[in-house]
Amino acid sequence: MTAPRAPFLLLAFVSLSAAAVIAGCGGDSTPLQPGDTTDLGAQASLYATGAAGKVNLDALWPNEDGRRWDYRYAASACEPGPPLLHPTPDEVLPAPDPEDVLALLGSREHGPSPLPVSFIGDGGCQAITEPYALRFDGMITTSSGVTAQNLKESMAMVGPASGRLARDSWQKRFLAGLAQARPDLRAKLAAQGVGETAQVWFHLPVFLHGYAWEKTAAHVGTYGDVDQKLAWKFLEADLSPGSRFTHQLVPSLADDVFLYGYVVPKNRQWKLKGFARDVQVVYVLDYGVAAATDASGNVLGYLRGVSYGTVVYAPGVGPVLCAERFGATSDDPSKTSAGNLITLQRVTPGPALAAGGAAE
Repeated sequence: MTAPRAPFLLLAFVSLSAAAVIAGCGGDSTPLQPGDTTDLGAQASLYATGAAGKVNLDALWPNEDGRRWDYRYAASACEPGPPLLHPTPDEVLPAPDPEDVLALLGSREHGPSPLPVSFIGDGGCQAITEPYALRFDGMITTSSGVTAQNLKESMAMVGPASGRLARDSWQKRFLAGLAQARPDLRAKLAAQGVGETAQVWFHLPVFLHGYAWEKTAAHVGTYGDVDQKLAWKFLEADLSPGSRFTHQLVPSLADDVFLYGYVVPKNRQWKLKGFARDVQVVYVLDYGVAAATDASGNVLGYLRGVSYGTVVYAPGVGPVLCAERFGATSDDPSKTSAGNLITLQRVTPGPALAAGGAAE
């Protein structure tokens, strides 16, 4: 019997190198060096946290021009095994609740779970550790015509993925994954410059990323190149424990691709040394239901591709940790084919704030 072509799970295998990082990309010409984390928590005092000590949205992600975050980025990717298929779309399970996937990412007692992922086929796994950085650098206009603050990504990398961040916005990486997950959308995605055989660097960050960044009184998010709607939402103004939000992704391309967010209650939240009043959000990315086919295009069954992750935000500092898992299905989210852990090493305030200027 011909092996099924399961969208989303039969991605081109990511060839990762564990060799030392030797080149920079994405706008920074030299490799980033890990820094000392001992003084990060003290920077929270630069921002007010609102009445009665409550954290406000503005404090969770400072955005003065020139501010930079340097991270340690560890990723692993495995050749996936065959997924469970359902006879009809109606039998496919819904996306998991963000509250339920928190335990798959880690726990309050132990923090992030180990990186090695469990959905392993015949190809084995590879891993890499390298520097990753985000830095506010003026303004940028997307291909769709939205002008917003430029949160520039940089990653030192060797191997076939070198320079990927320099060429593509985060949304192009997301769309490449969507092309694999949803064959029915490939004609529309082709108009966005994403082909059916697009290489997917599925270990690269999605739940923490740069590009056209915006902070308002209602949300923090990013714009993309598909249309002028907010393409991704990191945070909403309601930061109360247990609060939730739903954000539709690429509505001009599909009506069933969603991002779900959940603010973790304090009694389940990961506690990070040196940070106070931090906020943890868990995300689930639902790619919608898709058909798996054989080499001749015959439908063998249906499945729902999902990814999930969590980001911890510290007042006055910004994102301090991100854990991501990719290549899962709604039937068993614990089985993933790729994942990463992004941990803050150093934060550098923008020149105006470092010189004693007021925070924006």
